[in-house]
Amino acid sequence: MATVFTLRKSGDQADISPLSRQISEWEKLAAEQRDRVLGQNYLHDIEQFFTLSDSSDANTSPTFRPSIKIPELQTLMLYEANDLSESSPRVYITNQNTGAQEEDREKSFQAEWRRSRVNYHAMFAMLWSLFGGLGVLQLGLNPDARGGRGALWAKARNPISYFPDPTTDYDLERSYEILADWMHLDEIRKRWPLTSAGLRAQGVTQPRSALLGPAGTGLTMPDGPMSSVGGLPANRATPSDTRLRVRYCYCLDYTRMAAKIDNKQLPSGPITTPDLEWKYPNGRLIVECNGRILSDGDNPWPLGMFPTVPFWSMPPLFGIWGVPAVRYSITLQNVAERLMTGVFENAVRLNNGVWFIHSNTGIDAEAFGGIPGEVCVINPQSAVPQCVFPQQMPAHFTQIPTALLDRQKALQGFTPARSGSPGAGNLSPELYDESVLRSQGLTQLRGRLGAVSFQMFSELWFYTMCRFFTQSRTNLVPTDEGRKPVEWKPLDHLMQGRPDAFDVEVDEASIQPLSQTVLRKMVPELMKSKVLSVRRGLNMLNFPHAEEVAREHEQEMSLEALSRAKGVRR
Repeated sequence: MATVFTLRKSGDQADISPLSRQISEWEKLAAEQRDRVLGQNYLHDIEQFFTLSDSSDANTSPTFRPSIKIPELQTLMLYEANDLSESSPRVYITNQNTGAQEEDREKSFQAEWRRSRVNYHAMFAMLWSLFGGLGVLQLGLNPDARGGRGALWAKARNPISYFPDPTTDYDLERSYEILADWMHLDEIRKRWPLTSAGLRAQGVTQPRSALLGPAGTGLTMPDGPMSSVGGLPANRATPSDTRLRVRYCYCLDYTRMAAKIDNKQLPSGPITTPDLEWKYPNGRLIVECNGRILSDGDNPWPLGMFPTVPFWSMPPLFGIWGVPAVRYSITLQNVAERLMTGVFENAVRLNNGVWFIHSNTGIDAEAFGGIPGEVCVINPQSAVPQCVFPQQMPAHFTQIPTALLDRQKALQGFTPARSGSPGAGNLSPELYDESVLRSQGLTQLRGRLGAVSFQMFSELWFYTMCRFFTQSRTNLVPTDEGRKPVEWKPLDHLMQGRPDAFDVEVDEASIQPLSQTVLRKMVPELMKSKVLSVRRGLNMLNFPHAEEVAREHEQEMSLEALSRAKGVRR
């Protein structure tokens, strides 16, 4: 649910900017659309599901049963995210003016990509898409990095702090988006020293009482079996937080203003002087905190782009929010966990035998322990005490949770063929490989969705480099001959405003998980047939210390050839 803006002082409406009210209204509409697709508080619930914490707000009765967790779905999603992120996007950059391929810029792009660990952060965005329906990968600029030359960074955002235009579909024609961050007051004053002068930290203080501890958080019980008592609210104490909520609103503003043509070069020939021009031709960025506008001006990112790119695990048919992959089988796992808890409880209960003592034995039932080796005296000619065990549970009852979990694996695409067991019978290597590859249909679908996201993020990444990297810089990049320096040459002042003079294309085959599997199988065979050199093959496989291994292999081959030559001379 959207966070409603609260005033710093009751009745102080003068401190709230009209722009802040508009941002709050947009945020509310975006949050309502998210809740319609995912459900209210879904992202909070999925956090408890991922961390295996208890999601119940209150317990209705005291319990001595352990709540058995089977984190199979969480593990399957981790496997899936690992397969999806096991890729190295190959980018091709072409200069439209010359038609030539910019190989040096491609290498500089890859160097900055690796330096910022974009693939690592993209893995978190893919995880969010699997669990939350939408992953958000954000690009940022640190102007103080690398001695003031600046550096780009990437990070996966929590979707709960992402509020896109609710009318957006998979084409991502967004008219606005809002990013909410929590910052300390010192950080806010450092970034916006003039407009943040009136902000104050809002510490959360919680009064305490003798019985309830922090007010309103519930009764705190000691550790033990009675630590959970029915009828009382769960303990939800939250630590104090003095940070403030800062919202970044990126939007397309079509406001016009009187045209200013002073010192502007107009084309030659007859032309009509325009009366109006766009006030924000590259979009608009508004930064707000507690009703105050910290910054309002042009969108700093190139070509009117927004600094976020979504990742999906399932196709978003009804808006920008897709269906979380875990939702397709989470009910099966919940039922399996409940059944497994019942199996454990029944196993403990049925393994406890019941003693039957005849009334004429003379044994005091209160004093009888029923422990092994216990000596008891019974009356003559009386029945001996007997321990009776209940009948065993049916075997099929204990197999139901396993059957449900197997069904979950099939729904998530983890079939026996994917794990290397395609079925009975003798299979040729070609048929075996084909059966394994065909079993990754869902992973291939998610890889295709991820290829589009990587294409968009690569364009945003490169165009941002063109705009903000205004000084030359040198990066070391791996080549077939080892690591060599490559210089980034900044664009001239005329092209910095038009970085789209370069075409950026990502090779889709370098992102698809299927292609990576095929590549690992093809490269060794091509190396055996001498089509690929050892150095190039190891680099394609991302083998550790590929250059050192290739160099040692080449030295050994040279020594072997030299020894053969000496033998021939003799």
